[in-house]
Amino acid sequence: MEQRDYLLAGRTPPPERPTVANLLDEFLGEKQAHLETGEIGETKFAEYEATCEVIDAYFGKHRPIESLTVDDFHGLRKALAQGKRKKTLSPVTHKRRLTIARMVFAGQAREFKKTLKSPPLRVLRAARREKGERFYPAADLRKLVKAADPELRAMILLGINCAFGPKDCFMLPANAVKGGWHTYARSENGSGPPLSLVA
Repeated sequence: MEQRDYLLAGRTPPPERPTVANLLDEFLGEKQAHLETGEIGETKFAEYEATCEVIDAYFGKHRPIESLTVDDFHGLRKALAQGKRKKTLSPVTHKRRLTIARMVFAGQAREFKKTLKSPPLRVLRAARREKGERFYPAADLRKLVKAADPELRAMILLGINCAFGPKDCFMLPANAVKGGWHTYARSENGSGPPLSLVA
């Protein structure tokens, strides 16, 4: 409809104004390529998608990027703090969403990105203190190891000794473990010592 008058008059219509949908499609397209090449995992990509869904729902697909204001981004910051099941997300999850939103709007004005800055460190520290220490006593871990079947026992030992999560255990090649040691670097970021004790 915006181009109709130009076309009826035989003139070339101006280029379409980029919208929020264009920006989100471009961002997710790039991350989809990273997922396919193994640069990021499915969990990380799902986080990108969830954040983009919030941005899409808040602004609407057809909102021109040039029409966005600082007030819009203040509202988006609040929207990114809301979860589906919880009224308010934890400061750590909110921080991750804000980081992704800054990535989406990386090419926009600096003052917009400032409104999406991460929560203060004092807020993150307070949330960590509120959760308290999350440690299993050694005696409980020994009971778990003793009661587990061989596969689960291996996962527990990898978690205790190598800080492996479920995905790390799943991706671990059998030939990377020899004589109780492993030489596997984590798939997503390649971190980890070249040689680590498994058990």
